[in-house]
Amino acid sequence: MVFKPNWICKTCQFIKPARSKHCSVCNVCVDLMDHHCPWLNNCIGKNTIGEFNRFITLHVILSISIFLTTLYVFLTKMQIVMDSYLVDEFISK
Repeated sequence: MVFKPNWICKTCQFIKPARSKHCSVCNVCVDLMDHHCPWLNNCIGKNTIGEFNRFITLHVILSISIFLTTLYVFLTKMQIVMDSYLVDEFISK
């Protein structure tokens, strides 16, 4: 589809910017729209892509830190169990 200057959006009746799409959730035309993000409750487009990237980066960092903390606690508990088992084996001999 070729961009036509002064193209009016059928839904919101405003002039559409180039490479824009109308979001049915927000009911607005969004410049360089990628998708509507339900977690941010906002359309991801030209003006909000930085906010979305920070959101994703923060959640990746949070997920990795939770995984590493869980792994550390699990391995620490397993070491205590193994040490207890070895002590019991040593005492029984």
